Amino acid sequence: MSLHLHSSHFKPPTPTPPTPIPLHHEIHGSGPLLLLIPGGHGTSLLFSSLAKHLASHFRVVTYDRRGYHRSSSLPHPQPGTAIATHAADLAALIRHVRATPTEKAIVFGSSWAGYIAITLLASSPSLVSRVLVHEPVFLSVLPDKTQSSLRCQIQGMLETYKERGTAAANRLLMPALSSAGDREEFVKSDAYAGVATQPHCFGAWFETEFGEALTFRVPLDGLARADCGAKLVLLRGDDADAPVFSTSPVVRLSGLLGIPCGIVPGGHMGYVTRQKDFADALTGILEGANEKQAGAGTVVTARL
Repeated sequence: MSLHLHSSHFKPPTPTPPTPIPLHHEIHGSGPLLLLIPGGHGTSLLFSSLAKHLASHFRVVTYDRRGYHRSSSLPHPQPGTAIATHAADLAALIRHVRATPTEKAIVFGSSWAGYIAITLLASSPSLVSRVLVHEPVFLSVLPDKTQSSLRCQIQGMLETYKERGTAAANRLLMPALSSAGDREEFVKSDAYAGVATQPHCFGAWFETEFGEALTFRVPLDGLARADCGAKLVLLRGDDADAPVFSTSPVVRLSGLLGIPCGIVPGGHMGYVTRQKDFADALTGILEGANEKQAGAGTVVTARL
């Protein structure tokens, strides 16, 4: 299935080609509209199992971001504009797939996709009913000392990518984001086998997007507005061995905004390694049920 983005309703920060270009997406199940935002890999391949589990409760939309896999005919964003451009693409996709002009969407973004989800919420709050953000690495909300340490790690990953390539950079990135147990389960998954068929996608992300993590600032003023803050759901995994890199920013943001940080199953890759439990937790949160399991109302203390 393809979405044709016309300039009349799609206005990213940089010029787009004048002719319609397809953005690949798929729809699963029925119910409230729920979009799963691809993370650093840029494709929907990691969501294959999660989408199936969620489809019994939601109308789940998965898609490949511009420039990636089945949306490769769309150009990658211009340098420095990736997050804003992907958020604009997501807004256009929501308008395309919603059943009525007033239907609001639920969106889920983990890790890098959290940047896109937060930007969409701040820029187009009328399009969404809930925005779930799972373990994003938001440097700007951290204390200076922690922020400086994580910036050095990211800069080291970018330098490694330029000097030694994607695989070497990933060997630095993955231990920073997830525990050994989380990584071990991830590499055994069918989803991992799927993304392994598209290794160039991570290369494109390192090349054109990842550097924006160093300059991105969470729009705290925008999120503090009633029409945004009430829609934001912050999440972290229950992995006791999870690194500070992936868990501290969302917990810190929880404290700054005064909203709970919910607990969901698994580590940074829990939506892949614990997909059924993860889907059940998201469903419980969104339906207002099983609050104890979902961790609603619980603020976690960051390890800074």
